[in-house]
Amino acid sequence: MSQILDNHENIQNDKSVIMNIFTNYLESKYRTINSEIIIYKKMTACGMPQISAEANTELEIPITMEELRTAINKGKCRKTTGPDGICHEYYKQMWNCCKEDLLDVINNMFIDGPVTNDKKHGNIVCLPKACNPVSPVNYRPLTILNTDYKLHTRIFAYRLLPWMEDMLNPKQYCGRNGKSIFDAVAPVRDIIAYAETTDSFLCLLSIEFSDAFDKISHTFLFKILQEYGISEIFCQGLRNIYADATSTLVLNGHKSKPIKIQSGVRQGCPLSMMLFAACINPLLITLDKRLQGVKVSHPSTKTTAKAYADDITIVLRHEEIDEVRGILNDYMNASGANINEYKSCALALGTWPKSAPIMNIRYTENIKILGFQMNDNCQHSAEMSWTTPTSKIRAQSMENYHRH
Repeated sequence: MSQILDNHENIQNDKSVIMNIFTNYLESKYRTINSEIIIYKKMTACGMPQISAEANTELEIPITMEELRTAINKGKCRKTTGPDGICHEYYKQMWNCCKEDLLDVINNMFIDGPVTNDKKHGNIVCLPKACNPVSPVNYRPLTILNTDYKLHTRIFAYRLLPWMEDMLNPKQYCGRNGKSIFDAVAPVRDIIAYAETTDSFLCLLSIEFSDAFDKISHTFLFKILQEYGISEIFCQGLRNIYADATSTLVLNGHKSKPIKIQSGVRQGCPLSMMLFAACINPLLITLDKRLQGVKVSHPSTKTTAKAYADDITIVLRHEEIDEVRGILNDYMNASGANINEYKSCALALGTWPKSAPIMNIRYTENIKILGFQMNDNCQHSAEMSWTTPTSKIRAQSMENYHRH
């Protein structure tokens, strides 16, 4: 990285200055986020689902050799190593020699705790979000974690996954077995078709969160896990992972001082997607309870919103604008999340007037949901999402074929 803008919009090209700019930015990004307790109680009053006693029994038992072996087999090889320099291939190749010791280490982290600081320390690399980035904001920080840490959290994730179906609102398609982005997009397509054929008064509100995975209060995170009835033993295991965690920025061949990670879920951790889905769940439950929604696919099921992790689309009626604004504000105050109104957008359907203000969110002719382009016409949406891309792929394939 040869140059960057500082806080005064001046270009800096000294490597030590660039390192200081990024370090200060990340320290601010991961600082402690407070959760407003009164608003938190309001959000969780929506009726949080509870996991069963059977689930907690399964979550609490010591980690088995079979679970460890599965976690190793599922891990990807040829990945950059964490701060300890041990790669995933090492554990695969040396399995027979190290399995007993490794299981002891993993169980010690799970049962006895706390997890030592060096094991949960990570290296942060910053990837550009777009061409010609000029500011730290234009980079996406990714944490490279130690392999044994990822084995530990992968086992946590595998244990939690079977019970996510009991915890998550059906409108959340991430963190649930057998669900994909196609399941999340289908209800949106159906609502567009419904509004088109019935000339209904509807609007699709696509919400974009700023630094979604980084802007989660740890206080909120662990309170929410308790709301689901998850056992204290399992929750304490998760707290041990996050308590006093630090990362070091690796930039231009140099390392920064340790940066405290006091908020967010770590991108690069196998458990992060599930934890984020659990955190955003109260928002979806509240929307489901307080909005009218639309009944399309099944007469008894209404759709008020759909989500895949942080990608959220809300089905809005005109009289619900203030209600939705209030719900979103409550969620932000409780969780620490922050909506990017500039990147969020609204798609008017049927007879919805584009003059109707929705917070400071702009109306657009097309919205992108999980990579699919959509507008107020089903046929046009299909062409944008499927016909045009497949035609380009076909043309490129033919060109490559004729070259040979």
